[in-house]
Amino acid sequence: MGESSGYTQDNLKLSARPTLAAGNLIGMTSDGPPDGNSPAWLPNPMSIGVLATAFPSDLVDAVIDEAGARERRYRTLPARFMVYYVLALAMFPPKGYVEVMCLLTGGLSWLRDEIPSGKTATVPAIAKARSRLGEAPLALLFDRVAGPLAPPETGGAFWRGFRLVSVDEIVFELPDTAENTAAFSRPSAPDSDKTPEARLVALGESRTGSLLGAAFGAASHPGTPLASGVAGHLNETTLLMADDRFPVGALWHDARARGAQLLWMASGVAPVPSEVLFDGTCLVRLPETWGRDGRDTVVRMIECRPCTPAGRPAGRTFTLLTTLTDPVQAPADEIVAAYEGRWRGVILARSLAAGQPSPRTALRSRSPDMARQEIWSMLCVYQSTRTLMWHASHALRLNDATTLAPRLVRVRRRRSEALSPAPAVLLACRR
Repeated sequence: MGESSGYTQDNLKLSARPTLAAGNLIGMTSDGPPDGNSPAWLPNPMSIGVLATAFPSDLVDAVIDEAGARERRYRTLPARFMVYYVLALAMFPPKGYVEVMCLLTGGLSWLRDEIPSGKTATVPAIAKARSRLGEAPLALLFDRVAGPLAPPETGGAFWRGFRLVSVDEIVFELPDTAENTAAFSRPSAPDSDKTPEARLVALGESRTGSLLGAAFGAASHPGTPLASGVAGHLNETTLLMADDRFPVGALWHDARARGAQLLWMASGVAPVPSEVLFDGTCLVRLPETWGRDGRDTVVRMIECRPCTPAGRPAGRTFTLLTTLTDPVQAPADEIVAAYEGRWRGVILARSLAAGQPSPRTALRSRSPDMARQEIWSMLCVYQSTRTLMWHASHALRLNDATTLAPRLVRVRRRRSEALSPAPAVLLACRR
C-alpha cells in the first residue's frame, strides 16, 4: 500500500463548475464567434497554429521515419504535410477534404516549406496521399504524446500514493461500406440498418483526462480483450478503476500481475460476503473461475447507493470490489470518492463529437486502414488538447479539468454478527 501523500478530503472533491474542458481544439474551431451551441471559439488559422505548436515538425519527421512512410521522390503532398492534414481533419470534423486543405494551407502560410505548391489538391489526390501515409505515423505520434500529466502532489489525480487511472470505452460509427463491414462488423442488434462500428478502449488519468494508452477493434468484440492492450501502462503505483462493462477477467489479472491495485464495479449479482470488517464493508472470495491460476481471490466489497442531498435514494445500488482490503489504509468513503471522480469515456466522446451533427462520434473514412488512421489522429488531437488545458489550468491554479457533475453516495455497512445491512452512512464525496 502506498504511503499517504498529504491526503485531505478536499483532494477528492468533485467540482460542478464549468471549466476549459467545455471547449477543446476540436470544439474551439469554427468560422465565426460562439453561439448558444458553441462554448468556445478560436479562429481557424489560430487553431492550425496551435496544432503546429502541439506537434512540432521534428516530432512529426521522427515518427514518419520510424514508420518508413517518407516519400522516395518529390510529392505535391509530402508525408509531413499529410500528417498535419490528417490531424486537421480531426479538428474540423464537419468540413470536407478540400475545405480542410484550404484551412490548413492558410493556417500554415507562415511555414513556407510545409505548404504544397500550386493549386489546391483534388479529393482523389488527397485520398491517395492519405493512403500512402498509412496509420503507423499517427499511431506512433499518439504513443509519443500519450502519458500521465499530473505530478504526485496533484489532488484528485493521486490518492495515498497511487495515481488514479481508469479504463473505459466508446464506439465510433463508420461509413457503410463493404470493407468497413468486413473489418469492423455491424452491431448484433436486430435492426439491420445500423452502420459498421468500431470500439475504442482507453486508459485515462483522473483529474487531467490525459490518455495513457488506447486500443481499438471491431465493436462486436467485448471491451475486456481490447483493454488488455493497455495493461502495459500499469504498475504498482497505479489504482485502476473500471465499471461493470469490464467484468473481472483478463484485464484484472494482467493489472494485478503488474502490481496495480484495482477498484471495480461488480457486474451481475454481487458475491456473498465471507467476513464483515469493522467498518461495515466485507471481504468476499471471488469464484475460482475468476482466478487465472485456478485459485480463488479475496477482495473487499463496498456496497453503495446514490442519493439526493436530502438523503433519499437516487439511482440504482452498485457494488465495488477492490484489492485494497485494509479499512484503515483505505477508508471506504475515500475509495468511493475516488471512484466517483474517475476519468470516464464520456469526456473523450464529448471532445471527439464536438462540431459533429450527431452526438455520437462518426468517422468519415470509407476504408478500414483510413478509419484506423483517423482514430489515431483524433486521439492525438484529444491528447494535445488535454495537455494544453492542463498546463493552462495548472498555471492559472484552476481546480479541475473535468466537467462531470458530482453526486452523493451512501455506503451500506453491514453488522458483523448477522451479515445484515445496517443504516447507511453518508460519504464525504459531496459538493
